[in-house]
Amino acid sequence: GVATPVPQLPGELGELAHAMASMRERLEGRDHLEQSMRALTHELKTPLTAIAGAAELLRDPLTAPDREAFAGQIAEQVARLQSLVEQLLELSKLESPRPPGPLAPVAPLRLLQSLVGEHAARLRQRRLAVQWDTCDPRTVDADEPRLRMALSNLLANAIDFAPPGSTLELAVAAAGERLRVSVRDRGPGVPPALRAHLGERFYSTARPDGRRGSGLGLAIARQVALRHGGDLAFDDARPGLRATLALPLHRPS
Repeated sequence: GVATPVPQLPGELGELAHAMASMRERLEGRDHLEQSMRALTHELKTPLTAIAGAAELLRDPLTAPDREAFAGQIAEQVARLQSLVEQLLELSKLESPRPPGPLAPVAPLRLLQSLVGEHAARLRQRRLAVQWDTCDPRTVDADEPRLRMALSNLLANAIDFAPPGSTLELAVAAAGERLRVSVRDRGPGVPPALRAHLGERFYSTARPDGRRGSGLGLAIARQVALRHGGDLAFDDARPGLRATLALPLHRPS
């Protein structure tokens, strides 16, 4: 929450007020750390349990198809763990106080068009159409690999929540001094009270099939936006959810 200013009190009362404020900050930090550790433990436990179960079954005599199925399950869960670790490392880098790397003019429209191609298999699998509402080709000053990662995470999230056979709406449009990149699905949406937590690490809502993600994808997207002087917002699209990443437009020097 927002920190309450420490009252300016004289003498020992002032020292006590500052000590209490410092203690509160440490406790709040500890609570956040404990919550993150509990969430991380949960995220690690699920694939590790699946790997352990499949490995135990592989000790028994099995038919070739069963052995192949359990080996495939182990490989799938190992890939899930690798993705989780990579996302955690990337989020840790983004949250560090170190200044961002070199920035260069990048066209988000070009990145998003390329990402639609990369996600083509999943789009076909779920029979999703893509509708382009606005296509502004202007550029922003960005670390291109990280901006690409953020946009990919937003697109993947929309695909996860979009009903099969529906349409994703994509747009890149200027608003004042910013370029806004939005991705809208037509899924169940997110209630306002929960929407405020989207982009927090390990926070996620249930997908239509009941599964939950780690929440790290949206957390990375938000940190990328913040590191570039922008922001990430989520709005009720009725139906669905619209995620909008806004960044300052490139200004030639």
